[in-house]
Amino acid sequence: MPRRSTPQQIFNASLTSDPNEQQTQEHWNKVSRQLVNWGRSPATVDEDEFESPSENAIRLADQLADELRCYGCHLPFGIVSDGEGGIVFERRDADSTELFKIRADGAIEYIELRDSRVVERYPIELA
Repeated sequence: MPRRSTPQQIFNASLTSDPNEQQTQEHWNKVSRQLVNWGRSPATVDEDEFESPSENAIRLADQLADELRCYGCHLPFGIVSDGEGGIVFERRDADSTELFKIRADGAIEYIELRDSRVVERYPIELA
């Protein structure tokens, strides 16, 4: 199988749920609000050594979200801080989970899991 390396290529082979347009827009707005909230106090560390997303990770997550939205990509199930200055977008289907991991250093990785096993993993390049 050829290596997919852009959000558009991933979308072409991705999960197939189709929420209505209004729900889709509301959810993408929620993702944008979360990124804005993180942007207000990037890269702080709490008493448990949990590091909030870095400015770089927030910027790249915003760019990734824009690309996914432009390509008509299905919504992330969740968007969370990874605790190390990065951000993870997650999408789930009945038998698989897809992750877009954005590290604090700017590296972006796509991971697909089936039955909790990694079936695909490769770097992502944004346009």
